[in-house]
Amino acid sequence: MKNNKNKEKKEDIKNLFSYRLLKKYSSLITEKEEKSISDLKLLINPEDPEVKKLREKFITSKYSFEENYLESLKKIHNHLLENIREAKLDFPLTFWLSTNEMLKWGLADDEDLAIFLCSLMLSLGDKKAMVYIVELSNLETRALVFTEYKNTFFILDPFQKESLDRFKGERDSVIASYAFGENRINRPLFAFNRDEYKSFI
Repeated sequence: MKNNKNKEKKEDIKNLFSYRLLKKYSSLITEKEEKSISDLKLLINPEDPEVKKLREKFITSKYSFEENYLESLKKIHNHLLENIREAKLDFPLTFWLSTNEMLKWGLADDEDLAIFLCSLMLSLGDKKAMVYIVELSNLETRALVFTEYKNTFFILDPFQKESLDRFKGERDSVIASYAFGENRINRPLFAFNRDEYKSFI
């Protein structure tokens, strides 16, 4: 029992030390992790090994984009939610995790997971999926995935399990109805996928 307590104490100290290091050097890390437009687009990668592995796990042998897309997407979306928790810090910090790191550590921020999800959607045949960085009513930013399938518009929030069914319909009404907690979308800032980048500011 004592050994367990000592182990927990060492882990707490290790986590605290890591936290303090991240906080101390957050501005330097953020500067080094900045991505160009071309770099952002390349983050959407349907050929990533982890993306391909998950795709194969959740599609049927006779998968068809027209017939099975939403069913497969829901399974993949729920799998990510069950296995990856949202990482939140109380200070600003930008750095990018690989798909392997997200799955290994079970942690990601909303941007990392939105990029992972968008890559998976593209691997399923969805060429309309785009990562949108939006400003919310509390002035914080949120990464979402927008897409349209069979004339229905969808907003997927990587950390809201019900988002695939809840936020769908006509584009303007879905955007108006989206909420993260009590916060709604003020405006989009920029959007990107493998082939395109859009700036709204």
